[in-house]
Amino acid sequence: SQVICVDVFSKFKGFVKDNYLAVSKFDYHDWLIYSFCKSNGYNWIISKRINMLYRQHQNNQIGANTGFLAILKRVKKLNSGWYGSQVNLLLALNGLSGEHLSLRFLLANALSLRRKPLHSLFLVFLRLIGWLKF
Repeated sequence: SQVICVDVFSKFKGFVKDNYLAVSKFDYHDWLIYSFCKSNGYNWIISKRINMLYRQHQNNQIGANTGFLAILKRVKKLNSGWYGSQVNLLLALNGLSGEHLSLRFLLANALSLRRKPLHSLFLVFLRLIGWLKF
């Protein structure tokens, strides 16, 4: 779950207004909020405590990340170039350069790319074998 103070939300709202066309091309609001907060130096805490109940339904954009078919679906999405296009859009929106996508950067920051270290290492592995396209 996400909790944003009024000041940060106000600045984020301005950011969305100023970048509406690019923001409207972005698929996941949680990634967008996270990148905005991190690139502007705001604190971000990932709590182990569940603060929000979430219901899966058939129109969910992603769906539950359980089972082999869900993993296969996500790997195919990574290989399609979708993930890279979303990351490139985030970099551009936050005024960052493509050097953040270099293999050197990914290796140096592997364990901080995702919440779970195994997911980070999996992304680096996919990049090494050429399946993760940017």
